[in-house]
Formats: sequence, C-alpha cells, structure tokens
Amino acid sequence: MTRSGSTLVGVYGTLKRGHANHGAFLAGFPLVRAGAVRIPFRLFGNEEYPMLVPADEVNAVFVETYRVDAETVSQLDAFEGQFGYRRVEIVPEGETEPVAVYVHPGPPPPDFIPAPGGEWNGEPAAFAGALARVQNRARLALACPGWHTRVDRGLQRARAAPRAAHVVTPVSPDDAYRCDRGSPARPDG
Repeated sequence: MTRSGSTLVGVYGTLKRGHANHGAFLAGFPLVRAGAVRIPFRLFGNEEYPMLVPADEVNAVFVETYRVDAETVSQLDAFEGQFGYRRVEIVPEGETEPVAVYVHPGPPPPDFIPAPGGEWNGEPAAFAGALARVQNRARLALACPGWHTRVDRGLQRARAAPRAAHVVTPVSPDDAYRCDRGSPARPDG
C-alpha cells in the first residue's frame, strides 16, 4: 500500500477526473492507472453519486488509481466518512499492490441501480440538470408571481402518485416563462 510514504487510492465516482470532487482532493497527484479491476464489491449509483458495497461475488468496477500522500488519505477519510463510507485495502485480481477504496456497508438506497459495466458516470449530467432547474425557478419567480406554490403542489401530487403514473417532461426555456394564462412573460424581453 505504501511506497516511500505514498498510498494507492482507487476512486470510482465523484473523485474521478472530470467530476465534482476531483480537483479538491486529487488534482496534482499522479494517475497510476484507470480501468476495470475485479474486486469483491458491486457498484450502484444514481445521477448524483455512486456507492460501492460488499458483494459475495467478484465484479468488474472501473476505478482510477492515484498515488497520494498521507495527508490526502486523512482528508479523504474525513470526507468519505461523513457519508458512511470507510476505507478498505484490497488487492484486485491480478494485482500485487494493495489499493485503498471507500466502501459503504450498504445496502444501496432504493433509487440506486447497478452501474452498467461497473462504471458510474452520472454526476455531471445531474448537476447540469439541477442547475437548469434552479435557473428556471429563478426566472419563473420573476415572471410569474406565485408560480412556486402551483409547482410545489403539482410536485407533491406527482410524488404521491404511483411511480409509473407520471412522466416528467422537460420544458424549453421559452415554456419556462409562461404563466397560468398561457401568455409569455419574459423577464429579459
């Protein structure tokens, strides 16, 4: 695990390159390898984050492996620990050097699904979608006073309905400016 004061850490979610937490913890550390490793865990996820849980069988999971210092391991322990993850040392099939990965005791929440091919890539799209929803809420608040009460009531009804009974349809930016009367009311025009 340690070579001259360093530790190999395998990441599979928001700590990977291009994801939200990479820059805060792993920027500047060398990427040792990236690819599927066979480990006794299974990867689940939703759009926002993944969860690696113990499994009875060995599964292929896509990880990026970095060589980091002890201070970074301590920071990662604190970060992942706040969400119930713990660091475990594993030796992937065919490897000789142990790698630290962060594992949740599970089980995954009901909205989590097995990651296709053992690789999770959900978060950038989820953040983009969440950002668009926040921006649309702000525009609607300016254009249609009281809109949030109507939307919140609609969401409550939709959440109470059986899951298959409703479909969420994205709206175009122009539609986001329409009030109940159907007349366009754009705050910028």
